[in-house]
Amino acid sequence: MLTVPEAALRVGRDPETIRRWIRSGRLRASKVGTQHVIEEVDLDAVIDEGAALPLPAAWAVTRSGRSMPNPEVAVVNDGLNQLDEIARGRGITRAEAARQAFAETAERDRRRSGLAAEAAALLRDPDCTREALEVAALMEQLRAPR
Repeated sequence: MLTVPEAALRVGRDPETIRRWIRSGRLRASKVGTQHVIEEVDLDAVIDEGAALPLPAAWAVTRSGRSMPNPEVAVVNDGLNQLDEIARGRGITRAEAARQAFAETAERDRRRSGLAAEAAALLRDPDCTREALEVAALMEQLRAPR
Protein backbone atom coordinates (compact mmCIF):
# COMPACT_ATOMS: atom_id res chain seq x y z
CA MET A 1 0.00 0.00 0.00
CA LEU A 2 1.26 3.47 -0.92
CA THR A 3 0.23 6.90 0.32
CA VAL A 4 -0.39 9.67 -2.20
CA PRO A 5 3.07 11.24 -1.69
CA GLU A 6 4.75 7.82 -2.00
CA ALA A 7 2.83 7.07 -5.20
CA ALA A 8 3.75 10.50 -6.59
CA LEU A 9 7.45 9.89 -5.90
CA ARG A 10 7.27 6.47 -7.47
CA VAL A 11 5.83 7.73 -10.76
CA GLY A 12 7.58 11.09 -10.80
CA ARG A 13 4.38 13.15 -10.58
CA ASP A 14 3.05 15.81 -8.28
CA PRO A 15 0.90 14.49 -5.40
CA GLU A 16 -1.97 16.67 -6.65
CA THR A 17 -1.86 14.78 -9.96
CA ILE A 18 -2.30 11.52 -8.06
CA ARG A 19 -5.24 13.04 -6.15
CA ARG A 20 -6.82 14.16 -9.44
CA TRP A 21 -6.44 10.64 -10.81
CA ILE A 22 -8.18 9.30 -7.69
CA ARG A 23 -11.02 11.88 -7.87
CA SER A 24 -11.60 11.20 -11.58
CA GLY A 25 -11.77 7.45 -10.97
CA ARG A 26 -8.71 6.76 -13.07
CA LEU A 27 -6.77 5.43 -10.06
CA ARG A 28 -8.39 3.20 -7.47
CA ALA A 29 -7.66 4.05 -3.85
CA SER A 30 -9.03 3.37 -0.41
CA LYS A 31 -9.32 5.80 2.46
CA VAL A 32 -7.65 5.05 5.75
CA GLY A 33 -8.64 7.84 8.09
CA THR A 34 -8.07 11.02 6.12
CA GLN A 35 -5.47 9.57 3.75
CA HIS A 36 -5.89 7.77 0.48
CA VAL A 37 -3.87 4.58 0.10
CA ILE A 38 -3.13 2.98 -3.24
CA GLU A 39 -2.36 -0.60 -4.11
CA GLU A 40 0.87 -0.86 -6.10
CA VAL A 41 -0.81 -2.98 -8.79
CA ASP A 42 -3.45 -0.28 -9.29
CA LEU A 43 -0.75 2.38 -9.67
CA ASP A 44 1.16 0.17 -12.10
CA ALA A 45 -2.01 -0.34 -14.16
CA VAL A 46 -2.54 3.41 -14.49
CA ILE A 47 1.06 3.98 -15.51
CA ASP A 48 0.93 1.15 -18.04
CA GLU A 49 -2.15 2.65 -19.72
CA GLY A 50 -0.31 5.93 -20.38
CA ALA A 51 -0.28 9.34 -18.77
CA ALA A 52 -2.95 11.04 -20.86
CA LEU A 53 -6.57 10.97 -19.82
CA PRO A 54 -9.08 10.45 -22.61
CA LEU A 55 -10.87 13.58 -23.79
CA PRO A 56 -14.39 14.12 -22.45
CA ALA A 57 -17.08 12.95 -24.87
CA ALA A 58 -18.29 16.54 -25.34
CA TRP A 59 -14.90 17.42 -26.81
CA ALA A 60 -15.03 14.73 -29.50
CA VAL A 61 -16.68 17.10 -32.00
CA THR A 62 -16.34 20.79 -32.78
CA ARG A 63 -19.22 23.25 -32.50
CA SER A 64 -19.87 22.76 -36.20
CA GLY A 65 -20.28 19.00 -35.63
CA ARG A 66 -17.03 17.89 -37.28
CA SER A 67 -14.70 15.46 -35.52
CA MET A 68 -12.09 17.13 -33.37
CA PRO A 69 -8.64 16.82 -34.94
CA ASN A 70 -5.96 14.94 -33.04
CA PRO A 71 -3.56 17.68 -31.84
CA GLU A 72 -0.54 15.38 -31.87
CA VAL A 73 -1.18 14.45 -35.49
CA ALA A 74 -1.81 18.11 -36.38
CA VAL A 75 1.52 19.20 -34.85
CA VAL A 76 3.42 16.41 -36.60
CA ASN A 77 1.73 17.15 -39.92
CA ASP A 78 2.43 20.88 -39.58
CA GLY A 79 6.10 20.16 -38.90
CA LEU A 80 6.32 17.81 -41.86
CA ASN A 81 4.60 20.35 -44.12
CA GLN A 82 7.13 22.98 -43.05
CA LEU A 83 10.00 20.60 -43.73
CA ASP A 84 8.54 19.80 -47.17
CA GLU A 85 8.33 23.53 -47.91
CA ILE A 86 11.97 24.04 -46.90
CA ALA A 87 13.03 21.01 -48.95
CA ARG A 88 11.18 22.26 -52.06
CA GLY A 89 12.63 25.75 -51.67
CA ARG A 90 16.18 24.44 -51.35
CA GLY A 91 15.84 21.54 -53.79
CA ILE A 92 16.75 18.91 -51.19
CA THR A 93 15.10 15.92 -49.51
CA ARG A 94 12.93 16.21 -46.38
CA ALA A 95 15.61 14.36 -44.39
CA GLU A 96 18.28 16.83 -45.52
CA ALA A 97 15.93 19.72 -44.71
CA ALA A 98 15.50 18.32 -41.19
CA ARG A 99 19.26 17.91 -40.78
CA GLN A 100 19.85 21.49 -41.95
CA ALA A 101 17.08 22.83 -39.68
CA PHE A 102 18.68 21.15 -36.67
CA ALA A 103 22.11 22.49 -37.63
CA GLU A 104 20.76 26.03 -38.15
CA THR A 105 18.92 25.95 -34.81
CA ALA A 106 22.07 24.76 -33.04
CA GLU A 107 24.09 27.53 -34.70
CA ARG A 108 21.53 30.18 -33.65
CA ASP A 109 21.71 28.86 -30.08
CA ARG A 110 25.53 29.00 -30.16
CA ARG A 111 25.43 32.58 -31.47
CA ARG A 112 22.89 33.62 -28.81
CA SER A 113 24.98 32.17 -26.00
CA GLY A 114 28.08 33.85 -27.45
CA LEU A 115 26.29 37.19 -27.65
CA ALA A 116 25.02 36.80 -24.10
CA ALA A 117 28.54 36.12 -22.85
CA GLU A 118 29.87 39.11 -24.80
CA ALA A 119 27.13 41.39 -23.39
CA ALA A 120 27.89 40.21 -19.86
CA ALA A 121 31.57 40.97 -20.37
CA LEU A 122 30.75 44.44 -21.69
CA LEU A 123 28.54 45.14 -18.67
CA ARG A 124 31.47 44.35 -16.39
CA ASP A 125 33.75 46.75 -18.33
CA PRO A 126 33.61 50.20 -16.64
CA ASP A 127 34.86 52.01 -19.79
CA CYS A 128 32.07 50.47 -21.86
CA THR A 129 29.47 51.37 -19.24
CA ARG A 130 30.72 54.98 -19.11
CA GLU A 131 30.60 55.26 -22.94
CA ALA A 132 27.09 53.79 -23.03
CA LEU A 133 25.91 56.33 -20.47
CA GLU A 134 27.49 59.16 -22.50
CA VAL A 135 25.75 57.97 -25.67
CA ALA A 136 22.44 57.74 -23.81
CA ALA A 137 22.87 61.30 -22.52
CA LEU A 138 23.64 62.57 -26.03
CA MET A 139 20.57 60.82 -27.40
CA GLU A 140 18.42 62.47 -24.73
CA GLN A 141 19.83 65.87 -25.71
CA LEU A 142 18.96 65.20 -29.35
CA ARG A 143 15.40 64.23 -28.40
CA ALA A 144 14.83 67.32 -26.29
CA PRO A 145 12.64 70.00 -27.90
CA ARG A 146 14.53 73.04 -29.11
